[in-house]
Amino acid sequence: RECSMASESEDVAIRQISALLKDTGDQITKNQSQLTLPRAYVSILAKNFARLDAKSSEGVIGDPYLRKELIYLQGFFRCTPALKIDGAPIETESDVIISCFPALQHLSVRKIPVEQLKVLETLRETLTRLSCQRSYT
Repeated sequence: RECSMASESEDVAIRQISALLKDTGDQITKNQSQLTLPRAYVSILAKNFARLDAKSSEGVIGDPYLRKELIYLQGFFRCTPALKIDGAPIETESDVIISCFPALQHLSVRKIPVEQLKVLETLRETLTRLSCQRSYT
């Protein structure tokens, strides 16, 4: 595969998240329920949102259905008020980019070091609560 293509497992993850949010998203955006995502999914989404916004041909997402799902998810996450990110202990030590959630008021992280939350300062105006559970350094 070309480097500009999402892996098949990433495609599946994106489509699963999109289908789930199309069914239950109203409860999340109305702050009646909190969205919980594994750290790996947040990384997949951030990477593919960057590709979606890329101006270069390397970033282009060729699959029109996948592109449509990413546009939907990007719009959804722009108005998501609460999020829990769960980091499994065996996952990589990569950074967690949370800039794709600009409307977050409540952020809860589990098993993720706070220093790995990148662009946290972009949430300074909206974030009212940050909860860290078992966040080691």
